[in-house]
Amino acid sequence: QFDIDELRCIYCGMCEEACPCDAIELTPHYELTGLTRQELIFDKSKLLEVYDQTIDEKPM
Repeated sequence: QFDIDELRCIYCGMCEEACPCDAIELTPHYELTGLTRQELIFDKSKLLEVYDQTIDEKPM
């Protein structure tokens, strides 16, 4: 299982640098909001939805 907790993210880019297979890429897409804390924990399916929205954006 792979989850990313956006509540802990400070957009420092360390996860992007540490990822051994370049699967993490920060973009200027910051419109990730939620009404509950649970909505800001991204599992694989939610991450793929974000990927589909940001596929054409250039990395920061």
